Amino acid sequence: MTKADRRAEAARPSPRRGVPRYVPKQRAKPAQKPLSGFVIFPRAVLRNPPLRHRDDAPEVGLTVFELAVAGALIMTARQATAEDLHAVAWSAGRDAIKTARAALTPEQMYRVTNNGFEVGSDLISGAGSAAYHDRRRAGRPGAKIDPGADIEVEISRREILRRAGLVYSARSAAMLVPALQRLTRDIGKRSPILTTLRLENRAVFLTVGDAWLPRGQFGKVPWPLPTRRGGATVAALWLVLHGADVRRGGPAMRMDALVERLGLSARGAADVNHKIDAALDCVNRHARALGLAVIFRIAPAPGDDTRIRIIAAAARTAAPVEKAHPGASDGLTADEIEERHEAVQRERETQRAFEHDGARRRAAGLLARLRA
Repeated sequence: MTKADRRAEAARPSPRRGVPRYVPKQRAKPAQKPLSGFVIFPRAVLRNPPLRHRDDAPEVGLTVFELAVAGALIMTARQATAEDLHAVAWSAGRDAIKTARAALTPEQMYRVTNNGFEVGSDLISGAGSAAYHDRRRAGRPGAKIDPGADIEVEISRREILRRAGLVYSARSAAMLVPALQRLTRDIGKRSPILTTLRLENRAVFLTVGDAWLPRGQFGKVPWPLPTRRGGATVAALWLVLHGADVRRGGPAMRMDALVERLGLSARGAADVNHKIDAALDCVNRHARALGLAVIFRIAPAPGDDTRIRIIAAAARTAAPVEKAHPGASDGLTADEIEERHEAVQRERETQRAFEHDGARRRAAGLLARLRA
């Protein structure tokens, strides 16, 4: 009896219970989920996406595959910069804690108030917290001191494709190396994304240019990029919509400018409106798949047929997400959602400033006691 016959015999229903005696286990490797999040792009890139279409020269821009890889590398570089800044600030806080602990006497260290409050531990933690936040603010992008240097990032090829939202296959793995080499050259009139690139057996060592890690005038684009349908037109519309001003009363956009940014005029499209509607439908489907509680619409500007307005309306039937926008499930408009989101952010910033000022006051009291 072969192995297959034994499994079939064991899987037959039992005469007493009517259930299979043995069910062979399915050893299937689970699929690796793509990493979703946001990618920070310069505002100029969102206004005029650097995508090349079917009839364009390779030096004009990037393909959708190359742009997806570029977004994954920008995300990785910003994460590495944030981790490096956290390590430096944590080291400064640790040194401040050691200094404060060495300066306190045993009486100050273990003195307890009537309500059980330990004075020494609070002073030490306050000094460490103040030093950590001071160093982090000093090294934050946009500060005058320590603006940040180029950081070499090590990442595997499989992880690049996962962060780009692409399927790891033999075809995508073969396209990855030429895409990385393309990112080391100029993209039209813009500087290259990668300043250094070193390929090894499985790891990739690279450095993202400082121009592609903006400290101001940037936009957050939900990631991954729509790469499954629509081609460069849908990807360009995805960037344009997330870089446009969708606030009520915002500036209108010329229709011919939108057509040029999507690359439809250069291709000589016969029915531009139909292509834009089809691309907008793909964009809204992708936003729904990512769990974004927003639906984009393009409407003519009031009183001017040559201009359009981009409207971001709240989606009532959006997929559930862990970090949804405040008010997204209440049926509010986009402006009301934005106002509520800004109010929540202001409240959080106020709480953080209050905690930071409290740590500063505790550290100042510690210094005053030590001087006395």
